[in-house]
Amino acid sequence: MDLPKIEDFLLKTGLYEELRFDIESYYWIKDLKNKKLNIDAYCPECGEMSTFNSARNITRSGSDFSGQLDLNEQGLEDLEQKKYNDFINKNKIIERKLKCARDENHIMFFNFMIKDKSNVDKENKILKIGQYPSMVDLKKVELKKYRKQLGKILTKELASEYSNAVMLHAHGYGVASFVHLRRIFEGLIETTFLEKIDDICLDKETFYKKRMDEKIKLLKEYIPDFLGQNSFIYSILSKGIHELDEEECLEIFEVVKMGIEIILEEKIKKINKKKRKEFIEKKLNKINSNLS
Repeated sequence: MDLPKIEDFLLKTGLYEELRFDIESYYWIKDLKNKKLNIDAYCPECGEMSTFNSARNITRSGSDFSGQLDLNEQGLEDLEQKKYNDFINKNKIIERKLKCARDENHIMFFNFMIKDKSNVDKENKILKIGQYPSMVDLKKVELKKYRKQLGKILTKELASEYSNAVMLHAHGYGVASFVHLRRIFEGLIETTFLEKIDDICLDKETFYKKRMDEKIKLLKEYIPDFLGQNSFIYSILSKGIHELDEEECLEIFEVVKMGIEIILEEKIKKINKKKRKEFIEKKLNKINSNLS
């Protein structure tokens, strides 16, 4: 089973986002509870990036489990299953506490609940049921960076869609977060068309009536390479809005968001390169003029 790094699970998983696991995930679940952690993250109280280190974790509804498996013992499968079941039964609620290296009074809390196979789906699941500071607070550096950068390529309204998507995901609204990511995608396509409308020789009304795949094909020469090569991202976003449920959207949000970020970063990089080129050309022309 493909499971995220513990650090990523703490920092990137939204509230009430469920993760399925089985006996093969036994050591991953133990690490979630016991692993010594050193995480680089934004500290809202310091107002800057810091390192957070593990503090003593608290277990509710049971005691710590520290048994080790003897890989040579007869009946390993039954023994492993028993230890796995014991651990799940004794650790229904797992809490991790981390302290800021700059000031130990600045702390992070993460609370998780394990749902065993007695639930409706008959699957073991773990979900985040609490977090402090909020994911939005932890992402302020990232949000600030993108808000400023997005202002270079999108309208103010569309630039705010990124923050809205992250905040909604942080509060467990998967489908709604996809709505805002799709608006960014659509906004990027529209602004590219308006920038190149004279080169494309197509009126607005005709362009707006086209399907998204047709718009992308029309603008292929002008859009970021990653967008052209992965235009199906729009289809994923649309399916998320119209076909997937909250849990499914929450599960794939981070990857889809990163795809959008790569597209935006390519666009920003292209703009910055153009500005730098124009600046250098201006300086070179001035030098050449002075030397003539």
